[in-house]
Amino acid sequence: MGFSPERFTFILVVIVLGLMSKSTWETKFDVYKKCRWSEEEILDAFKNHPSIMTASEGRIKTLMDFFVNVMGFKASFIAKQFYFLGLSMEKRL
Repeated sequence: MGFSPERFTFILVVIVLGLMSKSTWETKFDVYKKCRWSEEEILDAFKNHPSIMTASEGRIKTLMDFFVNVMGFKASFIAKQFYFLGLSMEKRL
């Protein structure tokens, strides 16, 4: 994936990957794919913001449904603006 060990993000990647099983990773990866993200978009977003894989399946689906179906954003736009997935539906949206 090309992570630089000198960057703080590398530590977050190690923590996130260490906290989840392979099956959990694959399940969340599949959720993003069902939300019309390409594999490249998922890996790029994870590389820049590892915590996207810590969100629950329900949260991912809810936020993507809101941004794509209600707000009209393209899934590829959300993949590049991954910080949207850190927003709270109750407090910010």
